[in-house]
Amino acid sequence: MAVDKRKITALVSFDFSKAFDTIDHGLLISKLRCLGCDALAVEWFSSYLSSRSLSIKSEDGALSEPLFTTSGIPQGSSLGPLLFAQFINDLHIALRHSKHIIYADDTAIFQHHFPSRIHELIADLNADANAVVAWAAENKLHMNPTKTTVMILGSLAYVSSIDKAALPKITLNGTSIAYSSSIKCLGVTISPTQLWTKHINSLRSKCHFALYSLRFYRHALNRQLRARLAVALVLPHLNYAAAVYNDISATSDLKWQRLQNACVRFVFASIPAREHVTPYRLALGWLSVKRRRQYLLVMLALNILRSGEPGPLRNLFKLSSDRQVRHSLRRQAPLLSYKTPRTSSLHNSFFITASRIINPTPRSK
Repeated sequence: MAVDKRKITALVSFDFSKAFDTIDHGLLISKLRCLGCDALAVEWFSSYLSSRSLSIKSEDGALSEPLFTTSGIPQGSSLGPLLFAQFINDLHIALRHSKHIIYADDTAIFQHHFPSRIHELIADLNADANAVVAWAAENKLHMNPTKTTVMILGSLAYVSSIDKAALPKITLNGTSIAYSSSIKCLGVTISPTQLWTKHINSLRSKCHFALYSLRFYRHALNRQLRARLAVALVLPHLNYAAAVYNDISATSDLKWQRLQNACVRFVFASIPAREHVTPYRLALGWLSVKRRRQYLLVMLALNILRSGEPGPLRNLFKLSSDRQVRHSLRRQAPLLSYKTPRTSSLHNSFFITASRIINPTPRSK
């Protein structure tokens, strides 16, 4: 939406070193009290966190003497990410200019501004970035400036016109952070102009490796098992975060489709090289990659409309009336209204694309 308003975005993605392992128990308990946990709940959490020990198991099976820990929360548990989220919940108080995105230990701050005021944008973001570093030190978390990344995002025209060499750099604890050409966030590689080439190339490598590994066992498996393996080990790469990059180019979409075609050929094992795979794909009940992305995008949008969460995404959708909120989601597609976007970026955005697909097609007279 910032692109549609002729703005650019500056983003800083932070790296906390061993974030889950360095959570101070005393600080966490104090924050839980501030969040409204009663005495019994606080006592339970104190018991849950205390008296934990670590041991090392050698090759012969012998265990070392246990070492009791005074910090850290258990990873792999259902409570681990939740407790970390509560611990980091007050980070936003340190910010004066920027918005923030936090998911577990992935933390980023960002701000929008017009290209003509990019120096002011960088100065404000630098102040907030150092405020985050100070907050981390106060809360006994270790920030790693060398793995922290900074990126300028926007339309191709605006980003290309910026001379990054002449821009002041974000500086954390005396370390200047160079502007990055990509940032990986929750497994998705983001580029400055939201072209998904790097992300798709990375996932193509993962898919090809998975298929290459499976081909060694192809003739020892029946078709049903080959299909299950493809669905379990390859197709999740095509489905993950598909709603985010729904607007990929036709060239990237073709590469994506060829990956799915390779999965189909693996499942059936004996499709002639020149024969089209579409009938075989349909026999498996698989949508094309483009239709699959649209399906996942619409399902995500409908879940947001039904639940009302997360709030920032729900607020993007505008339903025509309260009556449709109550009835349409079950009986017919809801009518979603939106302003005509000025740019292709907003036209292809998540909420407008979902609205176009969900809205009923006008009946011809």
